[in-house]
Amino acid sequence: MKKQLFIITLILLFIGNQSFGKTYYISPRGNDSQSEGPLATINGALKLILKLKEAKNKEEVTFIIQDGTYPIESPILIDKQFANLNFNVLFKAATPGKVIISGGTALKGFKVLPNGWWCLELKNYSINNSHFEQLYVNDKRAIRASTQYDNKYTLRDVTQKMIVVNAPSGKIETACQQFRIDSEHLKVLSKLSPEELHQVSIILYHKWDNTIKRIDSINVTDNMLFVSGEKMKPWNSLDNSSCYQLENCKYFLNRSGEWFLDKDQRLYYIPRPGEKPDQSIATFSTQNNLLIIQGDKTSKIKKLTFKGIAFKYTGYQLPLGGFEPFQAAVSIDATIQIDHAENIVFDDCSLAHTGNYGIWFRQGCKYCRINHCELKDLGAGGIRIGETSIQKEESKKTGYIVVNNSIIQGCGRVIPEAVGIHIGQSAYNEITHNDIGDLYYTGISVGWTWGYTASETHHNILAFNHIHHIGWRRLSDMAGIYTLGISPGTRIFQNILHDIQSYSYGGWGIYPDEGSSNLLIENNLVYNTKTGGFHQHYGENNLVRNNIFLNNSVYQLQCTRVEKHHSFTFTNNIVIWKEGTLLGGPWDQVQIEMDNNLYWNSKKAPVEFLKYNFDAWKELNRDIHSVIEDPGLEFTGKNVVFKNKALLNRIGFKLVDFRNVGVTGSEEWKAKARLSKERLDEYKGI
Repeated sequence: MKKQLFIITLILLFIGNQSFGKTYYISPRGNDSQSEGPLATINGALKLILKLKEAKNKEEVTFIIQDGTYPIESPILIDKQFANLNFNVLFKAATPGKVIISGGTALKGFKVLPNGWWCLELKNYSINNSHFEQLYVNDKRAIRASTQYDNKYTLRDVTQKMIVVNAPSGKIETACQQFRIDSEHLKVLSKLSPEELHQVSIILYHKWDNTIKRIDSINVTDNMLFVSGEKMKPWNSLDNSSCYQLENCKYFLNRSGEWFLDKDQRLYYIPRPGEKPDQSIATFSTQNNLLIIQGDKTSKIKKLTFKGIAFKYTGYQLPLGGFEPFQAAVSIDATIQIDHAENIVFDDCSLAHTGNYGIWFRQGCKYCRINHCELKDLGAGGIRIGETSIQKEESKKTGYIVVNNSIIQGCGRVIPEAVGIHIGQSAYNEITHNDIGDLYYTGISVGWTWGYTASETHHNILAFNHIHHIGWRRLSDMAGIYTLGISPGTRIFQNILHDIQSYSYGGWGIYPDEGSSNLLIENNLVYNTKTGGFHQHYGENNLVRNNIFLNNSVYQLQCTRVEKHHSFTFTNNIVIWKEGTLLGGPWDQVQIEMDNNLYWNSKKAPVEFLKYNFDAWKELNRDIHSVIEDPGLEFTGKNVVFKNKALLNRIGFKLVDFRNVGVTGSEEWKAKARLSKERLDEYKGI
């Protein structure tokens, strides 16, 4: 006993003599220039870090940031002079969520007009740049004056011609496009001066893309509208199925929550129910970025952790030439942008009200982590990992990024084809236990190689994610999970994907697109999609097993291209439906292995495999050991129960516990992942 006490005493003495790091404080009432007391900004903290580096400090450094809003006039920059630190740095909010790094400018003092609108004279403020295109009132995104989205408003008579324009750099060829649009919209636009007309944007939705152009001119007699810019892409041009909206016209200001800024710097706003002018704050931002971490291939930034911090308010301004279509909005940058960094951690942080993507681990990033973070109300998408080009140098490759237990919702509010999480040419990433929902295009997109050419996308894990309420019938050719190119070692398992509604074709659950190969897709639950739970365009050696595809609409399953090699194996799956057809595409011609599956039409209608009955289907060496029987499904959300377990054993189906899918932790955290009743009701009404 005495010996044990002696050892404990030595341990306590050892601990007492150890330094566990240095702690400093940042406060809205601090001062960066004083030698003692709290600092005032993160930039002040960065200067101190450089002094500690110069002093060869090796202890962990913690900056505890006191509650408050910390406005920035330019992005916080952590560049290569912070490389090769010999100590970890933690920026920690004193109270999680109560520390706000803000790129916003706050405006107060609305006056009420006789018609009930509010007005604010911005010329009374000392604002360096008052041109903005996103506005937030009482911490909620307001709507720029526009026509409401309605799929009855489509282009007609789309034509294009090329003209040569003289420019300082020489002659430039540009495309002029003309569209016939709704006559009532043209009548409204005809009230504008040429200067005002050119400030109006037309937002165009075409298949998986979005184009935004400023209006050049109109012809009211012929209901024609004219724009110019790049030539339409031949693989996805505008046509008479393309929907449109018109934005930034004072005559479209007619709904609560809408705003308009006129040429005389008068801001008009129609209040939402319950809002009061003397208690309301309007916020805008003209900054694209809040935080830039920028090392280089020889000077990596390492060992930075951000904990409990909220990042808010960045903007996006439409270029003079407009926004040209890019799949997944990969031409858009991010509020937090990171290059050549390792061991960067965002833990329990939040990010909201952006004009662009949320966080982008761009070039040369490895071993970074996003955990228990909330990203909501985003102009583009949530998180980007890697680039679209293949980097030959290992130091420039991005990989080994973890996104775990995070909420990514409300994407695409400015650029609708953005995705929740986009993985480009990047490998060994883990996307787990996230809730991704309420966006207009794809939930998770993996890969950036079309066909069977070289790809750096491989060994990615997508597991235990809840992906839901995708599409909203605005775009097409989308999925809960979308893949491209050869991707050995990539596993997609135990995800729940549901409520995916495209505008026309292509509202799928899991979609291996062009060249997607060597994927393992297993133990997923897919339900309530428009076009099918699973669709393989073309690929090689994919394994689709032990999944549940439930109550999808047009088709349950699709495949498209017939190739000479083995395309995929479809085995041990359960497919149950009550409307639409079982198969779409040449399932009788594609080189596949298809067996030990269960099919059941819950309306007890005959099950047909394309033009074949079950016996004829088996003669094609398809589903020889599969069954058409009722498994006794009981399904309520994540709880999937089958009464007929013997039937499941017969096809080799292994029961999957979906109760742990999505975010984990406290009930409060899980509640944050639930869409509001208002938003769910809106989804039901589309």
